Amino acid sequence: MPTMRAFQIDKPGGAADLRRIELPIPEPGPGQVRVRVAYCGLNPLDIIVRSGGAAWMAPTWPIVLGVEHSGVVDAVGEGVDTAWLGRGVISRQAFGGNADFSIAPLTALATVPDDMDLRRGAVYRGCSHTAWRLLHEAVRTRPGQTALFHSAAGPVAIMLTQFAKRLGMTVIGLVGGPAKQAFGAGFGADHLIDLTAEPDWPASVLRLTAGRGVDLVVDGNGGEASARNFDVIAPGGEVVFIGATSGTPSAPVSPGLLIVKHAAARGFNLVAAERFGLPVEDVDSAIVALLRSGEIKLPMTSVSPFESIPELHRRFENREIHGRAVIEVGGEAVERLRRIG
Repeated sequence: MPTMRAFQIDKPGGAADLRRIELPIPEPGPGQVRVRVAYCGLNPLDIIVRSGGAAWMAPTWPIVLGVEHSGVVDAVGEGVDTAWLGRGVISRQAFGGNADFSIAPLTALATVPDDMDLRRGAVYRGCSHTAWRLLHEAVRTRPGQTALFHSAAGPVAIMLTQFAKRLGMTVIGLVGGPAKQAFGAGFGADHLIDLTAEPDWPASVLRLTAGRGVDLVVDGNGGEASARNFDVIAPGGEVVFIGATSGTPSAPVSPGLLIVKHAAARGFNLVAAERFGLPVEDVDSAIVALLRSGEIKLPMTSVSPFESIPELHRRFENREIHGRAVIEVGGEAVERLRRIG
């Protein structure tokens, strides 16, 4: 039986528990396709699931991680049009990218834009579509507002920064260390606060806004420190929670606090947002046009070999990675199999 390379973890654990093994090459079932994986982005959700922090997803163990990956469809299951064969695709919500082949329902995939290579495709969709829909569909934005983005050297905040600047907003970002501050500076933020030098970041934010605070906070870190978002929210402002990469949930929000602050708090996730917003193709067209013109750029920072997956998990947990790290799985060999158009 033909086999493939994979990194698998048998139960919740640490980076060292990821095992490099050989698995049978899977076959797609009804409504599914098989993707020959080219590249895989290291997504925070991989780390959260691996460590057992995503019980709400009910992951099946053992699991092959790699939710954000790109590749080429090389087999289709019953009920799937064979026109998908050879098409470049991006995983929207299916794991399996930490292997040479993944299986996904067709509904969990999106097509890679024609003029985008699979390497960029592996990191394109999650961060850019999240940022675009959040700012254009989920919250009320207008020129002159001020936004605060946590983890401003991370991929979602980098895309938020670029879109917010195009909307005429002032952007304040929070980063952890001089290296991340230097990296984040290349994407247009007006102010970047280094938390290692200014741990009392609410005081710094209030100083930068002359005591008024900000109109929008986007927080993907969560944890007890998330309560401090409401120290800097301006009247009529909104705090949006998009994740909990700190490993612990965001602090509870009291309705009484929202009343006193005359502020709002909400959650956001891309899969749900797509049900109510513009078609994916329309969002693709808007973002790809900006990438093509050079008005925005993707936060891809490194491409590492397949065998480095456990080390990348360790580095992510130690907050040593900025932007989006990419894992080369099949790489250019898979890119050459791709049918464009």
